[in-house]
Amino acid sequence: MNGSDVIVLLAYASMLVEMTVFPVPSEASTWQLLACERVAGEGALARATRASLWRKVLWFFVPTAIGVLLFLVPLCCILWPAARAALVTPVSPALVGLGLLLVVAGRVTTFVATLQLRAQQRAGGGPPQGLFRWSRNPGLCGMFVLYTGLCLVSGVPWLWLGLPLYVANMHQRVLIEESNLQALHGTVWHDYAARVPRYVGAARRSHHARPDGPAADGPVAQTGIAAWFDATYRTKGLRYLRPPRSYPIFVQLLDARPGERLLDVACGPGLLLRAARERGVDASGIDLSREAVALAKQLLPGVDAQQGNAERLPFADGTFDCVTCIGSIERFLDRRAALREMQRVAKPDARFCFLVRNASTLVWRVWRQWLGRRQVQGHQDARTLAQWRELFVQCGFVVQRVLPDQWPRARFRQLLPWWRPRPGRKEPESGSLVPLRWCNELVFVLRRERSRA
Repeated sequence: MNGSDVIVLLAYASMLVEMTVFPVPSEASTWQLLACERVAGEGALARATRASLWRKVLWFFVPTAIGVLLFLVPLCCILWPAARAALVTPVSPALVGLGLLLVVAGRVTTFVATLQLRAQQRAGGGPPQGLFRWSRNPGLCGMFVLYTGLCLVSGVPWLWLGLPLYVANMHQRVLIEESNLQALHGTVWHDYAARVPRYVGAARRSHHARPDGPAADGPVAQTGIAAWFDATYRTKGLRYLRPPRSYPIFVQLLDARPGERLLDVACGPGLLLRAARERGVDASGIDLSREAVALAKQLLPGVDAQQGNAERLPFADGTFDCVTCIGSIERFLDRRAALREMQRVAKPDARFCFLVRNASTLVWRVWRQWLGRRQVQGHQDARTLAQWRELFVQCGFVVQRVLPDQWPRARFRQLLPWWRPRPGRKEPESGSLVPLRWCNELVFVLRRERSRA
């Protein structure tokens, strides 16, 4: 046994002390998820507890068991020389040294995070302290670093294969746990999650809107969002949006008929207004961006396009037969207020069609959140399928249909002349090749509740 073996053994000993003396309870632990007790609600934790036993074993117990066994491999190589001789390949001293640094750094990070979390729990909560001001899961980050260090120190090549499995398994638990925290703490958790990254990165200083209500005081304001869109439309024009031929499907989903009145909220440069007018529908629009409204009036001379706020629509009660909002509800600072306004200006039997961004996709989670490609100044946000459905129902809508965004499939049809729909013809409606909850954007077709009509 050499010096590196001693350091690794101390790391394992500190893990044992941490788990026995300083345990931190979790709603998403393996044994908690395998328990028969079910959690009420529609969040990720509730869905996980309602899953069948075989699914729980497959998705939670098996990955955890494999992860535990992999974590014990370096320990076995130290304690049993026969295992070391069979599994270990020579490792350069430089890699061993790097591995030891990662082992120590990982254990210190996780242990400190555990102590800070317990201290905060004993104090009854309050603002995040210590490492939790920079990461929502500093302890788990330390475990990832520890595992990487063990892979370098142990010299067991196939141990690296367990790293993506371990990360994926723990990330799944984090999503379940955060869903539960969102349900318990509401806007407090949402504001914290908007400022602090899930794993690594600098704390964000800008405040985002609360989930569906008024935004907290901070840099994000209507004027700032309007300025961002003005600059975007000024530099990119129509190139900022999907092509015009992607908009007629929304008019069709509403079954909008000639002579009816349609309002497009956040109409941009008026591409949906043009699709509606081509079908004889009397279309009006409103947008926060002055530049977007100017483009709409250039594209459609005489169109009723106004500059204004979706939370205070300048139209009389019961004016419109159809209301659309394409790709913008997630950007509103007060979504509930905007949805109430859309209902106010709509007739009792009006139809609604909304295109919204899904938060349960790799595009959103990896590209937008982890890699920081989120348009913060434009207040870019997303919700999950269940969260959107819940919001619309709470605001008095009846969800009639939920479809995937139709443009990705229609884009390929444009390449085939015999499959390309002609202007004014019925557009093909496509289902999803993957589960709906994984689609990048979702189309909701809704009506008002009769009791609120």
